[in-house]
Amino acid sequence: MANSSSRFFNYDAENRLVYSIMAYSENKKLLDSVEAEDFYDENNQRIITAAQAIQATGKVPDLVTMLDYTHDKSLTERIMGYRQAEAFEDRYKADQYIPLLRDLRLRRDAYRSLQAICGELCNSDTTTDELVAKASQSVAALEGHQRTQTDTSLQGVLQRTYDTIAARATGKLTTVSTGIPELDEITGGLFPGEMTIIGARPGTGKTALTLQIAETAALNGQRVVFVSREMSDVQIGERILARYGVDMARSRVGRLRESDWAAAQKAMKNEAFRNILIDNRSTTVTKVRTNCRRWIAKGGLDLVCVDYLQLVHPEGNVGSRNDQVASISWAFKELAVELNVPVLLLSQLNREAKGRTDPTPLLTDLRDSGSIEQDADIVMFLYRDDYYNEDSEKRNIAECIIAKNRHGETGKVELAWSPQYTTFSSLDYRHEED
Repeated sequence: MANSSSRFFNYDAENRLVYSIMAYSENKKLLDSVEAEDFYDENNQRIITAAQAIQATGKVPDLVTMLDYTHDKSLTERIMGYRQAEAFEDRYKADQYIPLLRDLRLRRDAYRSLQAICGELCNSDTTTDELVAKASQSVAALEGHQRTQTDTSLQGVLQRTYDTIAARATGKLTTVSTGIPELDEITGGLFPGEMTIIGARPGTGKTALTLQIAETAALNGQRVVFVSREMSDVQIGERILARYGVDMARSRVGRLRESDWAAAQKAMKNEAFRNILIDNRSTTVTKVRTNCRRWIAKGGLDLVCVDYLQLVHPEGNVGSRNDQVASISWAFKELAVELNVPVLLLSQLNREAKGRTDPTPLLTDLRDSGSIEQDADIVMFLYRDDYYNEDSEKRNIAECIIAKNRHGETGKVELAWSPQYTTFSSLDYRHEED
């Protein structure tokens, strides 16, 4: 056929696939693997839509049932006309055309999206932020469609599940370790596509724990985006230096000892810190997504940390504060699935816990929305008895409470807390006091 193909469609491949499906009983199953939108030609779209509808009624889609269903003789004549283009192997290898048609469909969708974005560029009423958001949403939609093209039959799902477990067993697929063996023992680490919440009252160490996890990932060669809406980059740097032995109190007033200076210089030489991108400018989930994509383009992404949920701005006019937090929480869960990375999201707790007889955090203490608990795969709480009780016998001991674990066990881990070094560690290992 003259001019039957281009960068956006291929009439020849479409026609061969349509004829093979309609003419041969062994190819009827391919109707479960295609969508009408995979075809560029409108008549082919009508044929596939009708064939799928006929099959859904329990009948076999062929020329007779097609005519009876559509009352359109031109469609059956068109199908018979495709026979001229048929090759012998089409009957047995018709499925070879499906990946090609899907790829062309994605190209068409991408082209339309780019056209729409170019149109927005000429619209003086569209702000830069809105333009970036629309572009990001278009890319996400294309990627989402691409993911749906995988085999979603139970057999296909089980095969991918088996391959994933095998990859874990051989070390070819790893999670993000928290750096705390007792915690990893319960959670298995942080998994791609999952959202983990760390909830705590201010000053109990949730930022410190998150930075510690981010550093552990970087030391393991994994790349991290750390979003901070609470601290400046220098404040984050001070906390990292504290983990290397620079006393926080002395660094705040600039009165470091020789040991502090030596520790700071050692930390600065750590090449692993190139694996962490500090983002303290992204105010919305869309902006976080854009920065994550840039980091992916530069070498990949293995973990997203956000400090913290209640400081992220909602997109548009969402309504009540509960609705806003719910929309942000769900958007971060979607981000984890979309980018196939773990998202570690910090959250504040309600003040009511402080007034209870037992202030140990509960899932109902997650601030501003019950949707946070619902969206999260894992919810962890940090609790320090000495935060509430000055006479506590557990001074500088923190409890990490796994209150929800969608895919495993819940439990509690006790950790040593070193405030001057902003570090959590196993109880059998603590920083030596100066």
